[in-house]
Amino acid sequence: MKKIISSIFILLSIFIFTACSEVERYDILTTNFITYDAVRSIVGDSLKVGILTNVNQDYHEYEPTSKELLTIKQTNVFVLLGFEYETWLGNEETIQTYLNSEAVYFNLSEMVDTEHDHHDDDTHDHHEGEHFWTNPMLYVEVIKHLNEALSEIFLEFESSFLTNSLGYTSELEEVSNNFKTYLSNLLEPTIYFVGHNALQGFSEYFEIEINPLENKTNPHSDPTSEDVILFISKLKENNIKIVFTEEFVDQSYLNFIKQEISDIEFLELHGYHKLTLEDFNQGITYLDLLKRNIENIKEVYRYE
Repeated sequence: MKKIISSIFILLSIFIFTACSEVERYDILTTNFITYDAVRSIVGDSLKVGILTNVNQDYHEYEPTSKELLTIKQTNVFVLLGFEYETWLGNEETIQTYLNSEAVYFNLSEMVDTEHDHHDDDTHDHHEGEHFWTNPMLYVEVIKHLNEALSEIFLEFESSFLTNSLGYTSELEEVSNNFKTYLSNLLEPTIYFVGHNALQGFSEYFEIEINPLENKTNPHSDPTSEDVILFISKLKENNIKIVFTEEFVDQSYLNFIKQEISDIEFLELHGYHKLTLEDFNQGITYLDLLKRNIENIKEVYRYE
């Protein structure tokens, strides 16, 4: 019996050793595109950065494989978006079961100044904090805090980290400020949106009224037939010719709208949840997607 147990232990040890040796190792491991972009904007090519969620998969749907669990266990710096988004991580207590004893983690949702989320109107349906990254200035704030945190760990790169983060956040601020100036010349800019209601931060910062097909923030909820009929009625009533969609939108809704309004045009308003593989392989960034969103919105007013 002792020989059998000993043999099993040896085989198990060999399996674990072999599995670990095949697992990709990273200096910093991130959970999704948003966290990946924030880290890469700071570290550049100085460190090896990994991403867990497939970029064309919504982070809400992610569950780690056994191999990915080993990857997490071997990582000493782990960056997550927030427990309320990545529910597979649990909470501050359960995340420790995923990490090794020497690892540290950074929660981007905890790097947002709560004062930015304050609203004087208590009746306001408050979701900005739930999708804080859609507000580019909150994203800038997160990058600044994350830079400080990572610089304390990777001291040898402190100078380059600062240069990278300042360059990235400065351009984010410039692009955002220029767009706010552009919008200030418009009378109550309003757009219509097919997708789950996850752009409050964007809407509130740029002071754009976004009329969504459905007011739910859950990406897995489906609009009712009444929602769709009411939405189309508003489009007709306001003579809307361009409608915005979330990334990877359900085409059946667009086809139905197109049947009712044949000359309608659809443009994307990206919420940074997931990417096409083509975009990711070309190294697209949050900044690039913000610029794309801005250009798409300008199409509404280009010929007015």
